[in-house]
Amino acid sequence: MNNNICEEIKKLNNTLNQFEWGYPDENGKNVVETDNFENYQLLSNNKFLKNKIGTCWDYTNYEIIWFMKHGFIHTKNALRNEMVCCYYVESEDESNHTWLAYMLNDFVYLFESSWKSYVGIKKFINEFEMINYYANLFRQYGNYKIINVWKYMRFPCINMDPWDFMQNIKQYGKHVYPKLNKKSS
Repeated sequence: MNNNICEEIKKLNNTLNQFEWGYPDENGKNVVETDNFENYQLLSNNKFLKNKIGTCWDYTNYEIIWFMKHGFIHTKNALRNEMVCCYYVESEDESNHTWLAYMLNDFVYLFESSWKSYVGIKKFINEFEMINYYANLFRQYGNYKIINVWKYMRFPCINMDPWDFMQNIKQYGKHVYPKLNKKSS
């Protein structure tokens, strides 16, 4: 791939890094609480762009469509025959996060724009290294003992609620990171 696509990817990440985390409620007011998902539904890409706010699920949903439009799908020798895919990490209390990764020039890149403490693009030797990095980051963030990671390509439906979203990932995704017990301190 040429340098133009690398610049386009950086530009996308920089743009999305300016968006807020949260979601617009039924009145169009932005909700940024992390404990209130009573009225949340997965946003359409148009609504995500218009409101410049979304949860990690909305960011990842937008990102994968962007990458598909730029030719990052079904290339040989990529992430197990996928040039781009999404990941979903979940802890024992169902705290969760999604992110996107892509392969370019034989490296795996983690593309993060919604977890505001860790935005950016990070380079890894392979998928395993990237998944371990993210699972450990998530474990430390919440002091979690159990972490599971699913890889998914099936796109969740717009207006899906959180419960249905999580079930969709578990049903159609591939479990790629086993349960691990955190060492006692």
